[in-house]
Amino acid sequence: MQQARAWGLISLVDIGGTSGGPTATRAPRKSLGDTIKDDAAHNGASQGSRNDPPVYLGKGEKRHLTGMPVPFYGDRTATVSQVQSQFYGWDSDTRSKFLTQLSLAGYNTQGMTDSDMAKAWGAYAEQSAMYYSAGRKFTPWDILAKDRNMRENAPAPTPRTTTTTESATNLSTRGDAHAIFLKSAQSLLGRDPTGEEVKQFQSTLNAYEKAHPTVQTTTSTFLGQDLQKRSTTTKGGVSADEQQMMSMEDIKKDPEYGAYQAATTYFGALMDMIGGG
Repeated sequence: MQQARAWGLISLVDIGGTSGGPTATRAPRKSLGDTIKDDAAHNGASQGSRNDPPVYLGKGEKRHLTGMPVPFYGDRTATVSQVQSQFYGWDSDTRSKFLTQLSLAGYNTQGMTDSDMAKAWGAYAEQSAMYYSAGRKFTPWDILAKDRNMRENAPAPTPRTTTTTESATNLSTRGDAHAIFLKSAQSLLGRDPTGEEVKQFQSTLNAYEKAHPTVQTTTSTFLGQDLQKRSTTTKGGVSADEQQMMSMEDIKKDPEYGAYQAATTYFGALMDMIGGG
């Protein structure tokens, strides 16, 4: 059958035409090259459909045509679904090899399940089919090797630093202002402050606090996507000492402050003189 296929079929009628029958006809002779191409077309990329396209699996092996050993030049293919299902027939060595190649290609294989590995292989099968439909021949293993080489040849990541700044304003409440002003008024005026004095002081204090917010700066250093270090500094804001100082400065502007200080000073001096006499 192979010889007849290669050199064409010869009519069973007498070739010489001397038997008196119809004149013999010879089928067109097919060259060896044409025979090989036809065989490749029959066994190669004709597999698959639009929803299940062919995946390139490499060149064919040698075959015997016309009784002579010649190379088979067709592409070995299988459909995407067929290649994806190959995963479930792999032995432990093939699975181990695939897992190692995935790790070298940059995948996080720690804790990778059987289902995860099957999905990864299936994705490479689909990618191979897309390349093949575009006229480029890469097996799933070829594409995995490309990913590994790209990662191995990629430049080493350089550290990058990001800085974020946030500001916050802490406003003293009426109760806060009253507690601050009360201490200063008792010390400098010898009495408790009035409600109006506390209200006025709170307004002055809040204006100062708005003008001096707390500023927090955070600096983070990354290597790739991994955080290497982070530091935070806080500046600004209004301290408790500043608040107390503001209340004292506010009271010193009151005329009552001078009279009270004079009275207490003179009274103290008089007591000293009486005691000394």
